[in-house]
Amino acid sequence: MTYDDAGRRSRPARDAGCFGKGRSVAGGAALGALVVIAAPLVAHADTLVKGRLKGVEALLNPVATEAADPNNHRFTFREPSATVSQQAKILTAFLPKELCVVALGPESKGQGTARVVVSGGRTTPVTIVVNEGQTLQFENHDPFVHRLYDVGGKGGFAVAETAPKASRSWTPPAGAATYELRDERAPSLRTWVVVEPKATRAVTPNAAHACGVVTRRGEFTLSLPEGKFDLRGYFKGAPVGEPLPVEVKAGKDKQDLPDPLVVGKADSDGKKGG
Repeated sequence: MTYDDAGRRSRPARDAGCFGKGRSVAGGAALGALVVIAAPLVAHADTLVKGRLKGVEALLNPVATEAADPNNHRFTFREPSATVSQQAKILTAFLPKELCVVALGPESKGQGTARVVVSGGRTTPVTIVVNEGQTLQFENHDPFVHRLYDVGGKGGFAVAETAPKASRSWTPPAGAATYELRDERAPSLRTWVVVEPKATRAVTPNAAHACGVVTRRGEFTLSLPEGKFDLRGYFKGAPVGEPLPVEVKAGKDKQDLPDPLVVGKADSDGKKGG
């Protein structure tokens, strides 16, 4: 800070140079360095693979299917509406959280932590596919306690309380396997964790697991590296439909798949099935 002839404080003038008004030469050099560093990240970006699903109407909501079984004694006194068609009464799966689309390729190990949100008596996602060694974090977004556990106890995920706004972590044992998780406090909660060593980690908002992004309209996206993969749908902890071989080409930002990924079909007797 300097002073003029009248004793008033004044700021020293800054050299605008070639970087514009009020920007120092050092600041411009730093900005240039940032641009140089960021360039390689774009060059090595994965390809966004976009596709569509076929046979989604065969995937039935697992909670509704279980509740409809008379042996489970979950009765209702509501009468069916005569104005609603029989087809509209079939409760199909909510694709964004119940269907997992995975690219199977070379074996890889889990990285980071995959988030699973517990809210409204269900989890998001419902079926999740992870690599060996992957850690999952279950976050309770409900205002009450949950007591999650794995059915059969083979995964070592014993019953324990998870308070509201709290979380609980679990790493499934090594080896390919499927675990069904339930909750002592919420019978509607059914979650399947599939450990698949050949699952390629997808670059998604929840990048630690292998599931791509699935929409209600039956479309999906996966960010994948260059290579050959088999795309597969997983529902209720098991592969459904048919695998779809794809080859991801290098140097592309986006790749649209010409053929659909089949995830379900009607059985020969007319019933729905995966």
